[in-house]
Amino acid sequence: MKLVSAILGVMLMSIACAWGRSYIVTAKGEGVWVSSVRTMTNVVIYYVPEGSEAEQSAIMTDIAGVIPAVAKGRQYTDQEIADTAGLIDKLAMRFFKLRKHLIALNQQWQVLRTPETGVEEKISALARKFDASAKDQATFKDVSLQMEMIRFKDASGKYSNQVEAALIQIGSAYFGANRGKVDKLLNDPDTSVLHFLACKKEVDGLKAGYLGEAQKLQLDMALQKCCDATIKAGIEAAKQSLLAGKTVDSYLESSGALRTLKLATADLAQPKDVVDRATFALRAAAIQACPGYDFALKGCPANEDDRKCLLETKKFASVMTIRTLDFDEQAYMFPPKTPGPPEGDTYRQPFRILFNRVQPKNREYMIGGEIRVDGAGKPKTFLWRVPAFEIRDGHAETTLEVPASRLSGEDVSFFLVCKDTTVKEGEQAKWIALSLGCQISVGKAK
Repeated sequence: MKLVSAILGVMLMSIACAWGRSYIVTAKGEGVWVSSVRTMTNVVIYYVPEGSEAEQSAIMTDIAGVIPAVAKGRQYTDQEIADTAGLIDKLAMRFFKLRKHLIALNQQWQVLRTPETGVEEKISALARKFDASAKDQATFKDVSLQMEMIRFKDASGKYSNQVEAALIQIGSAYFGANRGKVDKLLNDPDTSVLHFLACKKEVDGLKAGYLGEAQKLQLDMALQKCCDATIKAGIEAAKQSLLAGKTVDSYLESSGALRTLKLATADLAQPKDVVDRATFALRAAAIQACPGYDFALKGCPANEDDRKCLLETKKFASVMTIRTLDFDEQAYMFPPKTPGPPEGDTYRQPFRILFNRVQPKNREYMIGGEIRVDGAGKPKTFLWRVPAFEIRDGHAETTLEVPASRLSGEDVSFFLVCKDTTVKEGEQAKWIALSLGCQISVGKAK
């Protein structure tokens, strides 16, 4: 009760006082962030948890402490700061598992107690640094970040106006110095995806400055025009490439180009499904350009033999969602024949793989497997190496061989994976799932 009395003494300004964002610590050692807190008496406390609109209540004796977050711009007395910091220290000693949140709150209040010196000069120095620079994007980001850090540490809001004015000043200077470069890029007739991405990067960087709504609108309209031209040219180029080659490989090249176009323009494409519709149109055109093939299996080229095999094995083909790896659907996989049980000590399972775009040379592939575990959230994941295979007309075949004891009696979802080449040297290898899973019940070894 002494601690509760201390809380009331520090926090309650009146019987009907309402507080802003606060952290409530219960007598049982539980912590919850709330958007508001109030009390009508010294007995009951009312609060609204963050993310909820429903008010809840608790008996005051069930509450160990209520700590308000520092409110930007509000001036606190030395006594308020000392009392709140002391309350946080007491709660941190009592409830060890809540120390992460309590330490963060304590740091906010301690900043008020020991304000940083020389802040005004630091702000001015950063403004001078940018003014003397080439006013490029890297310098703008660096100076802006340092300004924002000053604002973050300024819990009392004492320097808020000065920081805001400095950011507006450097933002205006950055815009003025770089608008010409951006306009030149946007007016270039180049309609390649690489050119569009370069334009988008520069426009996004320029919009990071403090611009007026009219300036932002001008940039948005110019970038939209560039995006529209890129999409139109990309779709036409993919169509012409297919018609010129009239081969599965030319289709795969065009299909991959449309996928790249979709990813690059996803934020601005108008309408949103414009590239998707072009992709379906490409598949329809490919049926005429590549007799004997259809492209209904995720855009992969399926020939007559594939269709015959799938009459028997489609229920074992790629249909299962991959739950444990990043997914980029580039392939459709299925066993050419109905899977059988392991023979002897080895489980052998052939797979046929159809691709919906050209694959990079020297890409490293493996076969992945997910095995569901009773009572567990995520399945166990395994990766197995397979012999290098050749891809022809979007087709490849490989055979997985693993010790029968590893999979005997298990339900396994098999899928194709490739090594992520964007991972930097020295970092842990990362693998990406390229197909949905083939669900196969592996029987007991004969």
